[in-house]
Amino acid sequence: MSDEIDDNDRGFLECAFNLAQEALDGDEVPVGCVFVVDGKEIGRGRNRVNETGDPTRHAEMVAVTEMWNKYGEECKDLLRRAVLYVSLEPCIMCSSAMYQLGIRKMVYGAENPRFGGVRSVGNAEKYRMEDNIQIVSNVWSDRSVGMLKAFYEKQNPCLYLGYGEPQGIVLLSYLYRYPHFTTVLEVIVAIGCTFAAIPAYRIFCEQTSFGGLTQVAKDFDKIANMKKCEDRLIRVQFNSDVPSSMRWEFKPQQHEIYVHPGETALAFYTARNPTNKPIIGISSYNLTPFQAAYYFNKIQCFCFEEQILNPGEQVDLPVFFYIDPDYVNDPALEYLDSILLSYTFFEAKSGLKLPDPFDPKNRPSIAPSPDKVPEASK
Repeated sequence: MSDEIDDNDRGFLECAFNLAQEALDGDEVPVGCVFVVDGKEIGRGRNRVNETGDPTRHAEMVAVTEMWNKYGEECKDLLRRAVLYVSLEPCIMCSSAMYQLGIRKMVYGAENPRFGGVRSVGNAEKYRMEDNIQIVSNVWSDRSVGMLKAFYEKQNPCLYLGYGEPQGIVLLSYLYRYPHFTTVLEVIVAIGCTFAAIPAYRIFCEQTSFGGLTQVAKDFDKIANMKKCEDRLIRVQFNSDVPSSMRWEFKPQQHEIYVHPGETALAFYTARNPTNKPIIGISSYNLTPFQAAYYFNKIQCFCFEEQILNPGEQVDLPVFFYIDPDYVNDPALEYLDSILLSYTFFEAKSGLKLPDPFDPKNRPSIAPSPDKVPEASK
């Protein structure tokens, strides 16, 4: 809260927001940060993802890299004494890095409910084994959200914007895309039916694991306290598909990863629009074999939500998940150590019907790994 900071804090946070504005002016997501030790700035950074083409070049990671190049081994001690001032709650990747580095305090302008890794989507604050980092949040949330809106309005002018991300399509966009609708009422009814069907299907499947749909993790206390099963290692493979009518390029950034039940893991997919016009996509997913889906919990995912990509735009889409420790107690899964998570992106349009996950044609098979499966940790 703003009453937890003093004038020095406000000054450094102002520097972070100035860097965020610099990022916005350079067509980057507007995030900037400053690292401070004993009242003196030791490093700063802003988002440079689009500039470099590197999806890890977030403001915090840019600053840490530059500090390491400047201070060398001394950087470790400096960061353990540092305060991070950042315009937006760090994402899962950056917040995890900050906790590993052991910074002393974090002050950020606004929460990031879609990607935030401190208290929003992930909750790295609860994972720390030592004393928690002091967190001061939502200091200048209106200002931070305003900058994010400005960025997305500039990138995607046909969208109504929520907390710094596309949330839905404005009515005029649908009138333009679907001129056969003759009245506003027809547009509203058609949009409502299309959008209502997807959440209903999603809620039913996520509660029952019907069709290989996984669980949605909501109990963060359980996540923070669950025990990793060291003697069981699960191979998670990643698959991507697009129908011929969808002109996006869509692929996983990793073929497979190995995780223990009871530990969290982060994977990424990449989507790119190579065409010369904006395309709105929506994805469905399933996990095979179906009996494993009940234990596969997604903390963060991009499925069942519309994503708009402008011509030539590319985005990285995270999947943050864990396999429930009870996986090892299910007799049906005793000899099952390989599962497949598959996503399919479709172009979002009126009347879209997601594919039947029970149709064998929609079930990719698990390919044998060319490499030897690593042994479980001792």
